[in-house]
Amino acid sequence: MNNSQDNKNDLFEENKSVFKQKDEYSVTENQIDEFFEMVNEDPLASPEESAEQKERKKRIFKGKKRNREEEKNGGLISGVAKAAIYVVFVMICSLFLSYFIITAGNDMFALVKSQTPEKISISSDDNYVTVSEKLKEAGAIEYDWLFKMFIIFQVDDTSEVKFIEGDYQLESGLNYTQLYSKLTTVPYVKKEIRITVPEGFTTDQIIDMLVKEGVSTREELVDVINNYPFKHEFVQELEAKGYSKNRIYRLEGYLYPDTYYFYEDSDAIQVINKFLNNFDDKFWDEYEDTYKKTCEKIGLTFDEVITLASIVQMEGITLSDFENISQVFHNRINSKSLPKLESCATVQYILEERKDIITDADTRIDNPYNTYMYEGLPPGAICNPGINAIESTIFPAFDQQMLKENGIKTAYFFVSDLAGNIYYAETQRGHEKNKAKADEINEKILNGDYFEE
Repeated sequence: MNNSQDNKNDLFEENKSVFKQKDEYSVTENQIDEFFEMVNEDPLASPEESAEQKERKKRIFKGKKRNREEEKNGGLISGVAKAAIYVVFVMICSLFLSYFIITAGNDMFALVKSQTPEKISISSDDNYVTVSEKLKEAGAIEYDWLFKMFIIFQVDDTSEVKFIEGDYQLESGLNYTQLYSKLTTVPYVKKEIRITVPEGFTTDQIIDMLVKEGVSTREELVDVINNYPFKHEFVQELEAKGYSKNRIYRLEGYLYPDTYYFYEDSDAIQVINKFLNNFDDKFWDEYEDTYKKTCEKIGLTFDEVITLASIVQMEGITLSDFENISQVFHNRINSKSLPKLESCATVQYILEERKDIITDADTRIDNPYNTYMYEGLPPGAICNPGINAIESTIFPAFDQQMLKENGIKTAYFFVSDLAGNIYYAETQRGHEKNKAKADEINEKILNGDYFEE
């Protein structure tokens, strides 16, 4: 009897593996019952004991089966969670890596750096480690460890790097190569030059000023202004949309008028970059939120706004002048019968020397910038306007008191005299009367007979 029971148990143990492989075999509840009836029934046991024994083993087996299924489902969920965590981890690492590459690249190549000058003193005891730390403290670089690595890759032996003792005045925006060269070749202690650019100065006038003060050379400045691929959004937009081949200076209009500090023999790229950074800070930063929708509404691109603003700047003096003159030009742009702006300022731009009064012959000069000869806007700006002229171009408006004094409802013409008076007219006839009035005052001024009331 014992041998018979042992054999049955052995048979059961041998076939248990069949049910463990439930993923490979389709095992139903009925099949489980039949199997246990075949291998576990003891012919010598009582019917109650046999039924109890079978039921107990069936419960044990079914419990193990459920456990294996739960383990499988739990493993699946765990796998999905691990995959999600991995994806998030990779994304976070990518963001940090991208940020590091951008900031480190900017630090090394000086793509965008502060305008604030930095000062540094180097002693005979300094080496590449201490100099790197001093540069960081002075604000010339952000990552001293990166500058150290840069030097290590520049030389075979860092002990051979000799920094020249002295006090250094470094202009902003120097890249690693320039910094390394300046501090290891000749002393770089230079005189600070203060330059004030008035509103309405042309690019030619700005270049003349910079050259006269020894900041840079004309050839280098002209080349940078017309060709260097600056990363400012407004420059990239200008390049993307294209501009006329007749444009004299690519960046005319974008060299923001203000007071600047430079050093003798500065890098031309860094010089012009200062102007563009200032334009960015004073105007472009607000363009998207404050000005863009209005520019689109009046039908002008950003570069066209700057071009028209430069004409407004040169034709007026006060903010009220800018607003009135801007509205006159907008009226003419939107008029089918008056397609030419006929601005004397555009004629002055192409003359070798500026005149107090332009002649009829001047207005007939065949040049794309001459708005007496060509319709619409000139190929580019004719000066570098200030913020008031730019905003007045975007938001033109007649002064109601001016309209009342001139007895008009709107204006399509204006003329100014040498005393700074501006006369507006709605019709050609009214404009001719105003021209005669201005000519009379101009003649008195030139003869020394004009006395302002």
